[in-house]
Amino acid sequence: NTQDIFFSDISVNKDTITLAKGSIEEGDFFSIGNKFNFKGGVELLADQKDLIFDGYFKLDHDCNFISKEWIKFRSQINIEDIIFNLDSEIYNDRKELLSSSLVFSSDSSSFYTTFLSKKNKEIDINVLDASYRLRYDNKKDEFIIGGVDSISNYYVLDNMSCITNGRGILNLNIDLGRINLKSIGSVVYDNNFNKTSLDGFLMLDFFFSEEAMEVMAKDIYSAPGDGLFEYDSDFAYNLIKILGQDKGEKALLNLEMHDSYSDLPDEINYSLVFPKNSFNWDNVNKAYIAKGDIWLSNIYESELNALLTGYVLIEKGRKSDILTIYLQTEFYDEYYFHYKNGVMRAWSTNPDFNNAINDISEKKRRLDSKRSSRSYRYLVAEEDATEKFIKMIESQY
Repeated sequence: NTQDIFFSDISVNKDTITLAKGSIEEGDFFSIGNKFNFKGGVELLADQKDLIFDGYFKLDHDCNFISKEWIKFRSQINIEDIIFNLDSEIYNDRKELLSSSLVFSSDSSSFYTTFLSKKNKEIDINVLDASYRLRYDNKKDEFIIGGVDSISNYYVLDNMSCITNGRGILNLNIDLGRINLKSIGSVVYDNNFNKTSLDGFLMLDFFFSEEAMEVMAKDIYSAPGDGLFEYDSDFAYNLIKILGQDKGEKALLNLEMHDSYSDLPDEINYSLVFPKNSFNWDNVNKAYIAKGDIWLSNIYESELNALLTGYVLIEKGRKSDILTIYLQTEFYDEYYFHYKNGVMRAWSTNPDFNNAINDISEKKRRLDSKRSSRSYRYLVAEEDATEKFIKMIESQY
């Protein structure tokens, strides 16, 4: 289809190149390709085949639950490969800040999605946001927004199913006090069934008995399970996202050749690193849960790549978010961690683990509160803690 543009300002520059400028109003119903409406200015340079568009575009998608906004931009557009260059912060024609993200609602403790649209409330949390460039994949009927390089955050709107997905650094909106949590991976949100799932790295670092963690690492190393860990494209993306391109590629080469890092990177030297696990969001209990097969790659510098059985549960609490980890080796040894309100309780069927904790004085198992962080302490949990936890989780999840 042809569309007319009236150039009202035509001139020749000092290099004898013809320049022309025109404008398109909203009522002109002008489109860029078949998925983007446009209003604003158009510039033509006679020595270049592509026009410069400087104004606002609007997505012509089929997902009614996502509002359609006029998006400010300036880009030279190749009509055969349409890419819009965007700023890090994106605004509509009313100068309102827009978002492209899986979003956690501060009101309902549930998820919704934005895609170049406004959040329900400004204080709602972006779990995975993306910006910088937008393109449309005609074969897949998908809108894709993300950075220029291959490891940038990106977010995708499937125009047929209206399911959104993305990859990058994840903000789970979880406050575990002195426990440092980092998550890198992918998300999928299905508005049709209100389902949210996450995959990838979950790394946890916390103050704890080093001897007890060493006991746990040695036990799991001797019982790693019979799973085969695959260094697939998702794992590769996540690892490179954590380590950076050069360091990540070298680490992947070592893993593929030797099934081990030559030297464990500092960036993943955490208390517990779960490298490839699937979490589902439970809308009723307001919790992330992974259950069944649980991959554990390392405990501090001890490489394991162990396939265990168990649960990782992260709950949104009223006063404190709650973390519970239950792991069972192939020889049925159990390891249990439960954090709530500044207290980490741990227990194992391996008495050496429990003894290593009890051998440390209570004073040395405590971190006092600071101005920006609450107090923290750890201790041995009651012997029936795992039994109670399993009963609870089997009845509620």
